Amino acid sequence: MGVNGSSGSREICIAPSTVVNSPFITSDKICNDDQLVDSNNIKMTPAQCRSRRGGYIVPSEVQATDVGVLKQTKNDGWTAVGNTIESAVTASLQLGRQSISMVEGLIEKGQMSTQSHFGLAADSTALQTLYDAELIGAKSWGLNSGSQSVMFPRDGSLILGGYDDASLASQFFEFPVKEKLHDRFCPLQVTITGLVATIENANKSASSAIIGDSNPLDVCVEPYDNLFRMPEGYLTLFKSFFRDFTLHPDEPVGPEEYQNMLLNLEPGIVYPTSAGDFNATLRITINGTNGQLTVDVPPHEFQRPLRGLDKDGNVVLDTAYNELQMYGLPPSANGPVIGKALLSQLYLFV
Repeated sequence: MGVNGSSGSREICIAPSTVVNSPFITSDKICNDDQLVDSNNIKMTPAQCRSRRGGYIVPSEVQATDVGVLKQTKNDGWTAVGNTIESAVTASLQLGRQSISMVEGLIEKGQMSTQSHFGLAADSTALQTLYDAELIGAKSWGLNSGSQSVMFPRDGSLILGGYDDASLASQFFEFPVKEKLHDRFCPLQVTITGLVATIENANKSASSAIIGDSNPLDVCVEPYDNLFRMPEGYLTLFKSFFRDFTLHPDEPVGPEEYQNMLLNLEPGIVYPTSAGDFNATLRITINGTNGQLTVDVPPHEFQRPLRGLDKDGNVVLDTAYNELQMYGLPPSANGPVIGKALLSQLYLFV
């Protein structure tokens, strides 16, 4: 999910991020030759790199500024994952009809930061700037994530200073804002007390409780992340249920198998379509301070044909493979994450 904007004269796609306060914008240096090979030795074309990042700016076209300004702002969620703040610019960031001049950090290297970040953490400089200019009445924001479903795609929206009443279908469920989960900066943290996968095929149906009252799981809600990321034990339970309903008993297919067709450097669980569809509905229960929220994630949100970028940077599908929106490996110490498949069914107001 991204927000269309422009910095300087360049149009870019910026992902809402709850772990940084300042905007971090990709620079053209991110697609230098030495940045086109990832940790799995898969090489991108320059067009794939640019598309993957959502575009970038050229620093020489905007005003350089002292990087110390950014280092004084709380951006620990950026540096905690091994990133550094090396360069900064002052530029006008155009969001819809409004333009605000801000100090923006430059993303110049690395593979983890696939896209520009629009900082919406507790001390967001963008929200403060808009508030000081009396363009918004509160330092809050509302997010409709839309849908990345191939069958039923849906645009989303980001409202700064409030929320979109037309996007609401029920009451708000409330959750406290926290700081960290394990070693991950995680202000939007919730406890899942139930995750049940249910599948109904013509010849077989069953359910599996991946998470229950006896093994609740604290997770991060992070709009920047596409995939569910589950710890080892939970992921093992899920994969076992997945294998029971497909003809693919092996580990997920890796990017090296389809890299000549498309680029997808951080896929979910990928398997051949010849193994059959995994038409599972995920029922997720989350404890809020004012009640229990239950959400059903339909199969078309959780499974889709494998999507990636062709050599020219265009989005393409490879229908020889299906992709489940769950990362196939346990997360690092940074903690588990709720993916966009769940956010597609919710409205987020902070």
